[in-house]
Amino acid sequence: MRLNREIELFEPTIARSDSGQKVRGFTSKGFIFCDINNRKGTEKYQSWLTVSENTTLFTIRYNTDLQATWFLEHNGIKYDILSVIEESRLHWMHIVARFRDDEQ
Repeated sequence: MRLNREIELFEPTIARSDSGQKVRGFTSKGFIFCDINNRKGTEKYQSWLTVSENTTLFTIRYNTDLQATWFLEHNGIKYDILSVIEESRLHWMHIVARFRDDEQ
């Protein structure tokens, strides 16, 4: 397995605005190297909107902080994390993520 691609992980945060409202944001948790495998994609028609979904498998070294509520970015493309799977006696982790392209 080659960990030759770099991704950036983002953790969701809650902050307060000047008026006291809760504002959701994301904090970068840093860059890590991974292996990327593209999975089967789908394309659907919802009302007047065409939506395509591509699922990608990212393999990283084991990380105790990573959660499925985070998102990641690779080459300027953002991916929502669907699941985080531990493998091989806590040596590797597989991140199943989805890139969603909504065209209007």
